[in-house]
Amino acid sequence: ATATAEPLLETDGSIIAPASVNGVVGLKPTVGLVSRGGTIPISSTQDTVGPIGRTVADVAALLTAIAGPDPADPSTTAPHPARPPAGEDYRRFLRPDALVGVRLGVPRTGFFGLSRAVDQHMARVLAELTRLGAILVDPVELPGMQALFVAEEEVLITEFGVELDAYLARRGADCPVRSLRELIAWNERHADRELVDFGQEELLRALASADHGAVQSRGAGRRARPERCRDFPPGGSRRDRRIRPGAVAAQTIRSRSLIGDERCARPGPA
Repeated sequence: ATATAEPLLETDGSIIAPASVNGVVGLKPTVGLVSRGGTIPISSTQDTVGPIGRTVADVAALLTAIAGPDPADPSTTAPHPARPPAGEDYRRFLRPDALVGVRLGVPRTGFFGLSRAVDQHMARVLAELTRLGAILVDPVELPGMQALFVAEEEVLITEFGVELDAYLARRGADCPVRSLRELIAWNERHADRELVDFGQEELLRALASADHGAVQSRGAGRRARPERCRDFPPGGSRRDRRIRPGAVAAQTIRSRSLIGDERCARPGPA
């Protein structure tokens, strides 16, 4: 049978959010499993390419095809003790007993109680996971998550400014902008086309944050790591996971931003 899936770049929800809204399967791989070569960067600590597809089997087939080392993305070639072997076929993990003994934490605070329909559906999902052999730890607490969300956004917006600057500097001579500052000015000069449906507040935040340096922001992100789930012991298990409902609103964005312009999509000289 033909698989129905395609790769997308996710920083902070671009795979998981549309999968949640459309009732399909999305997987954000660990950074370094799939190359980001040829993509427009946002945050090097969070950007990763992953599959979205009709079924888990389709997603596993596409992940098998796109995962692996690539000299264009050093994160895919850096040594790591947990790195899967090159050429790993993720379809081999599609077993009827794959969930037997897997512990799934259910963080209810902030995720449940928002929609009766979603809660009812999640009750059916949790019952089915139990039937398939999963061990539910329900509920689990995630202390410190709010501080982590704040630090994660700081890292994201700072890296966006630094890395978009570097990306634009590498573009071909026919790209009309070569830096984040030039991009902001270009949008202002062409506001009747570029700023019709939305502003550029995030670009301005990125420009301001970049002046403080990405190193400091990464340090803030490390300091804000939450305590481990109280119900999952230190060291944990590779079979410990969390499950929760998605909470994403569909959005429609009609206009095309400059950084998606085909003139800026071609790399310049090495």
